[in-house]
Amino acid sequence: AGAGAGAFTAAGAGAGAGGQDLVLQGLRPGSRITAIVRCFNVVGASDWSEEAELLLPFSAPSPPLNVRAMAPTFNTLVVGWDEPLTDNGSSVIFYEVRLLLDGRQVIKRVNGRIHGVKIAGLLPCQDITELLVFSLNSLGVSLPSHPPLSLSTPPMPKSAS
Repeated sequence: AGAGAGAFTAAGAGAGAGGQDLVLQGLRPGSRITAIVRCFNVVGASDWSEEAELLLPFSAPSPPLNVRAMAPTFNTLVVGWDEPLTDNGSSVIFYEVRLLLDGRQVIKRVNGRIHGVKIAGLLPCQDITELLVFSLNSLGVSLPSHPPLSLSTPPMPKSAS
């Protein structure tokens, strides 16, 4: 990598299939990499190779972090999360909350600048067997948040029946 290429680290070098491998970590999506190589043996060093250039692609974001949920009332669920570790070079445009309620999937999409959602219209003592949150950007959908959450709405208060 040339000067000004940004911070990266060499994770390890070793014999790969038919040659040598060098793994670089910490590179950012959208980075342009220029590399030249040369070989050494007991006789000496070879000439430098021609430059090879690579543009690292942008990709889907990582999943949202620290997903939390609570059912403050018998018919409402509040879900919150923190932004993903990385958007991989393309801003998050939506978050998608997916609930599994009584065997059916319910999906709620939220603007990418918002880190929470209130879901109303649930039933008392309703089991939410799986709750996942995904990050979406223009290039794809993240893996699901981890771990999946599960909870139940509380019973209807005696005074409300």
